[in-house]
Amino acid sequence: MALALYRKYRPQTFKEITDQNHVKIILEQEVLQGRVAHAYLFSGPRGVGKTSLARILAKAVNCFRRQRTEDKGRIGGEPCNACEACAEITAGRSLDVIEIDAASYTGVDTVRETIIETAKFAPSRLKSKIFIIDEVHMLSTSAWNALLKIMEEPPAHVIFILATTEVHKVPATILSRCQRFDFHRIRPQDLVERLKFIASQEKIRVATPVLQTVARLSEGCVRDAESILEQLLSLGEKEITEDVASVVLPRSSTPAVLDFMEVIWLGNVKRGLELISRYLEDGFDLGQFTGDLLELLRKVLIIKTGGVEAIAPTVDGPTLERLQKFADQASTERVLFVIEMFVRARQGLKGAIIPQLPLELAVVEIGGVGGHDARSVSATLLPRAAVAERVGEVEDEGSTSAADASENDSSHPDMPQAQAPILLAELKSQWPEVLKGAQKENHSLPFILHTSEPVAVNGNIVQIGVHYPLYCNKINEPKTQALLDKILSEQFNVPLRAQGVILQRRPAADDDAVEDILNTLGGRVVE
Repeated sequence: MALALYRKYRPQTFKEITDQNHVKIILEQEVLQGRVAHAYLFSGPRGVGKTSLARILAKAVNCFRRQRTEDKGRIGGEPCNACEACAEITAGRSLDVIEIDAASYTGVDTVRETIIETAKFAPSRLKSKIFIIDEVHMLSTSAWNALLKIMEEPPAHVIFILATTEVHKVPATILSRCQRFDFHRIRPQDLVERLKFIASQEKIRVATPVLQTVARLSEGCVRDAESILEQLLSLGEKEITEDVASVVLPRSSTPAVLDFMEVIWLGNVKRGLELISRYLEDGFDLGQFTGDLLELLRKVLIIKTGGVEAIAPTVDGPTLERLQKFADQASTERVLFVIEMFVRARQGLKGAIIPQLPLELAVVEIGGVGGHDARSVSATLLPRAAVAERVGEVEDEGSTSAADASENDSSHPDMPQAQAPILLAELKSQWPEVLKGAQKENHSLPFILHTSEPVAVNGNIVQIGVHYPLYCNKINEPKTQALLDKILSEQFNVPLRAQGVILQRRPAADDDAVEDILNTLGGRVVE
């Protein structure tokens, strides 16, 4: 039976470990200088080299003839992988290197019989006796106590190497007795190089975009990346192209994502919903598609903040041009809002009864802001202004109405409209939290706001509708307004300004006339 790729190409020297330089350089130097500690703790995500490095360290410590360095031929810290000690450890036959899976053997009996009793005896063939305990956080409380005793006063010939993915579960008394090394996820470019090496050893050509997709899907885990690559190699093709890889990899493509982004940027809700349905019918993995979309939106945000140099090496020329165009057409707030909507959609996809519904909701919500220039924000206020004008003048000249705000906007038809950093629907849904914040700051203010409601968001101005001029004047007082600005800005993490407006009740006789106008000209009345 053939070995799995992750076993066949398991690193055998410090140099072969992918990335993790901050760990392997220190360990190699400790071996070289004879300053090896009696206990190590390797923590980090799965599949990033913890167990492999533990075995390499065991070989380096016990190697009978370590490799000589290129610098004056001095003995280095790398194991030779040729002596009997290295061969036994590599094959898993050494009696002096004991590996324990703490996930399977969690009890105190395992620690006493396998570790404490065995540690008393000197190594049978090697220089040091090595205990490698994987998933050490799974040990029981009594097992920890037993292990602590031997780690407090370890025999001179014993070295402990503990590995865990959940370091927060390791007792502080154990942590304090170990040299701790935190492993990080592998960078995509390093993963791609690793996969290229394996593919070349297997004498199979794999397209670079395919390797980049595999690296992204593995989320920084070398073992996962090698497992996906093994599935691709199992197809039996001598050359793995994107078309061939689509049999194994979740189907998605940058051009499709870019087309979808363009529709979102234009605020074309209808077309956006059509594209989602088409992608679903074509067999796209909507989770992967949304992940690709968020990756490109992230690049747009980085370009928007001046980091185009960091993005350029990761995308081709045409894609970079389109991303630059998207960045030029939207404000930073707009990009952040779109990202937030699709992050929520991505989370909602996991348990969605209707697969495409979370994406469709995101498209509709984003379209409600009015596309990349947010013109529909002011358009939704115009019918409200028309109604207010027929009702009559505001009783107090010091108060501001929604009609006044719309009239000021319409007096400059050529002036670009401000973009709304939040949706009115989002504001209404979180309005109770705003009231709670007001209660903490001012005990009388919630009495006024209790009968109020947010009626519109124009740029960064939140219009708060009330029924009485007295309440409107109170909201627009500088002191109260500053307090509301602070509460709103903290609640939504964007700069916002409060503005009080009077809600006028339209006469019943005008209902039919207003309805006819709305049907003819379009729009809606904001209550």
